[in-house]
Amino acid sequence: MDKYIRSFLTQEAIQEKAISPNGIYRHMNHYHWANQVIDRKVEGDFVELGVYLGGTAKLLALVMNWKKSNKTLHLYDSFEGLPELTDEDEPSDEIKSRMETLFKKGLFEVSQQRLSQTMRRLHNYIVYPGWFSETIPNKLPDKICYAHLDGDLYSSMLESLEGVYPRLSPGAICVIDDYDNEGLPGVNQAVSEFMVDKPERVESMFIGWDQSSIQGFFVKS
Repeated sequence: MDKYIRSFLTQEAIQEKAISPNGIYRHMNHYHWANQVIDRKVEGDFVELGVYLGGTAKLLALVMNWKKSNKTLHLYDSFEGLPELTDEDEPSDEIKSRMETLFKKGLFEVSQQRLSQTMRRLHNYIVYPGWFSETIPNKLPDKICYAHLDGDLYSSMLESLEGVYPRLSPGAICVIDDYDNEGLPGVNQAVSEFMVDKPERVESMFIGWDQSSIQGFFVKS
C-alpha cells in the first residue's frame, strides 16, 4: 500500500472519520475496489455523485496517483446539502425513534472551498457543482469504470443510476452508499425500481461490528 494512502487511512482511524463520514471500513472497500478496476484495465473514468467533505474522493484520487493511472475523477455535488425529501424517503416511526440524525433539506451542506482543502495537492479530478438534475444529463464522462453513488435520497439515487448505468463499462464497479439503510428507505426503493430489469444483482455489504455502516455494489455485466 502506498505510504500516502496508509497515512490517510491511519489518520481517519485515529480521529474517527476525520474527513469523511464514511469511516475506515468503507474506505477499505473503496481502496480494494478501485485497485481492482485499474488492475483489470476497465475502460473509463471514476465518478462520485455526492461528495460532501471529500474523504472518499481523496482516497480514490490517492489510489489513482499511486497506480499512475491516467484516469480522471469526476466529482458531483450541489454544495447546498440534501434536496427536498419525498414520501419515499420517510422512515417508519419506529426507525425514527432510533435515529441519531433525522435527514432534512440542506443537511450535509458544505462549501466547494472545503472540498478543495481536502483535495489539496491532488490534480486528477474535476468538480461539477450543481443539483444532479443539472449536471448528470450532460456532464458525465462517456465511459465509467467506477461509480460511487452517495445521494442519500430516492430522487438523487434514481437520477444517479439513470445517468451512470448506461455509461458503465463491462467490469465496472458501482458502489451504492446507504443501501439497506433503514433510515434512508428511498435509496433501496430507487435501486429496486431501476435494477428490476437489469442483469446485475446488487450485493449488500454490512460494515463494522454493529453493522451501522452499509454499502451495496454491483459489477457491470
